[in-house]
Amino acid sequence: MAAKKIKKPAPSAEPPAQAPPAKLHTFEERQVAAQAMCDPRSVHRYLNGARLQPMMTARIERALREMGLGQHVRRVAIETKET
Repeated sequence: MAAKKIKKPAPSAEPPAQAPPAKLHTFEERQVAAQAMCDPRSVHRYLNGARLQPMMTARIERALREMGLGQHVRRVAIETKET
């Protein structure tokens, strides 16, 4: 029996995906938790992709942005238009 040839996918014109941001150190997670006024375990869970209450998620995301760690935020901020 002849071996089946495996087709290689055609190269795409899309640029390679960006590498995920480096993980935060424990002391940085604690600093984010202090800024967000929450438990450090909640920050750790957020960074690992767990679902949290919406208010807690918003506080952690705000703290990450304020500390210059916006690359760790999972979603893009919604900008509001001022009239």
